[in-house]
Amino acid sequence: METLGRYRLLRQIGEGGMGVVHLAAAPNGDRVAVKILRPQIIGDRDARSRLEREVAAMRRVRSPRVAECFDADPWGALPYVVTRFVVGISLSEYVDEYGPLPPHRVHDIALGMAEALASVHAAGVLHRDIKPSNVLMERDQPVLIDFGLAMSSDEARLTRSGWLMGTPAYLAPEAVHGYEPTSAADVHALAATLVFAATGQSPYGGGPAVAVMDRIRRGESQLSGVPWSLRRVLEPCLQADPRRRPTAVQLCQWLATTPADADPPTPAPTPTRAVTMPVAAPVTPAVVPVAAPSPPAKSGWTTAIRIVAGILTGLLIAGAAAVSPYVVAAFIAFVMMLGSAHARSRSPWSWPIQAIAAIPGAVLGAGVALAAMVGLVAVLVVLGAQVRQTMVVGGAAFALLTWWWPGFHAARDSARRLTSWTFRPTPVGAVALVFLAAAASGAIAVALADGPHWWPFEHAPWFGWGWRLG
Repeated sequence: METLGRYRLLRQIGEGGMGVVHLAAAPNGDRVAVKILRPQIIGDRDARSRLEREVAAMRRVRSPRVAECFDADPWGALPYVVTRFVVGISLSEYVDEYGPLPPHRVHDIALGMAEALASVHAAGVLHRDIKPSNVLMERDQPVLIDFGLAMSSDEARLTRSGWLMGTPAYLAPEAVHGYEPTSAADVHALAATLVFAATGQSPYGGGPAVAVMDRIRRGESQLSGVPWSLRRVLEPCLQADPRRRPTAVQLCQWLATTPADADPPTPAPTPTRAVTMPVAAPVTPAVVPVAAPSPPAKSGWTTAIRIVAGILTGLLIAGAAAVSPYVVAAFIAFVMMLGSAHARSRSPWSWPIQAIAAIPGAVLGAGVALAAMVGLVAVLVVLGAQVRQTMVVGGAAFALLTWWWPGFHAARDSARRLTSWTFRPTPVGAVALVFLAAAASGAIAVALADGPHWWPFEHAPWFGWGWRLG
């Protein structure tokens, strides 16, 4: 088959339980995505009529963060839906390639997805299958795709009674209980997808689908590894009772007013608990307003102190790396491994496995930073600089690279949380800042006075190349 209706099929680009997706050429030459639905999925004539009305509603969605619907033929032997073709990889592939994303990236993705979902709900459509594989990263911005499970908010299900539609790890509790979906189910799935972006796992863990759905039914979500600023927003979205979840519009407002580096709440949030499910179908969450969380205000002094603490920490790492590059690189790799294992582990039993899996990335990150440091020092030595002073400059490059290396974000987030109560405009914060400044100054002084020690080796990497150590 080369054509379908007015569209010339070019190649298959995906397949799922609802159908097969092809890259196709529209009559005007534009590239589009054509999803050919399986006839048994949409069933009889009434179901196709509902799909036709649903597509008409979907075509009203206008958002750069949504792969909008262009065309459809619910009545053909091969019913299909045509949407915008998005160039990019899915969020699941993105996280698999780069690892769990840093807080500011997750915050940006969260805001983009919330805006997309608000546009979808405004058109009277439910998506029903929001998950990492249905979020494409186009120029590092999220685009919501695949409305194969979508339905109008006032319509019955398109499938036969008793079918459970959706991906288990991202289903809402009411879906597991068998209630009709509302917009609150999409909000829940969006929050679960964002937890995956921040941690690399669903908030309900892995394992057999039955076990995952049992944890969903009981509301046992796990948010360890999620930044505090996002945890404040995502916890209400993962409530077992759909009436207690915010709407997509409220979620947009919360994210727009909550900075990505907001302080942790006091006291620390407790895990989401299961509540008794209503006997009747869930009420649309817009009926019960949810108060927006109020993150604690951060004073200008607190921000200034943390900036100074960050700079002093970088100087401490730079000085230490200038004194003993290999030892510090090994220590940084160890810290990266611990941070990544802690962020990915869901139980004490999984920690060793996650730690072993994190070793290659940690070694790569520390190794790249060390190689960049040595290369910079070597170039400056060739140009006539003294090794001792140059090593401090190289140490600064080492510190910057390790701090911003993608694999270090878990350790970086842990360090921020551990020090969030230390570096504040208090006597304790002042003393901690003085000690940090003393440690950084001492490390740099030792580096300038004694020069580098290349243990466990006896000589610098460039020894024997005809260069004289300064």
